[in-house]
Amino acid sequence: MLLSRGGFDRHGSLLRPLQGVSYSFFPIDPATPPELGQQSNEQLLELVILGQSEDCPDISFRQADGHFHTGDLFQEVVPGSYVFRGRDDDWIKTEKSLRCDAK
Repeated sequence: MLLSRGGFDRHGSLLRPLQGVSYSFFPIDPATPPELGQQSNEQLLELVILGQSEDCPDISFRQADGHFHTGDLFQEVVPGSYVFRGRDDDWIKTEKSLRCDAK
C-alpha cells in the first residue's frame, strides 16, 4: 500500500502511496479520546481503502461510508509523504479482513 521514498536524504524513509491505488488519508475525529488521539498539534490521518478500490474488502467489513478503515494512523510531514504514528486500537486487520487482538 505504501513505499518508502528511498535514498539516503532526510526524506528517504518517508512513506508514499503506490501509484494507481484507490487509498486515501482521512483526518481522525478531533473528539477522539486522548489515549487514542492526538498528542501534539499535528493532524493524524487514518489510511482508508476506498470502496471503489479493486482490493477493498467485502462490503460487510466496510464502514457506513462504504470504505474500509484500516485503523492505521499517519502524519503527513511533507506533501504526499507520511510517517506511521500508530493505530487507533489494539486490533490488527489482515489482508483478508480478519481481525487479531494484539493484546
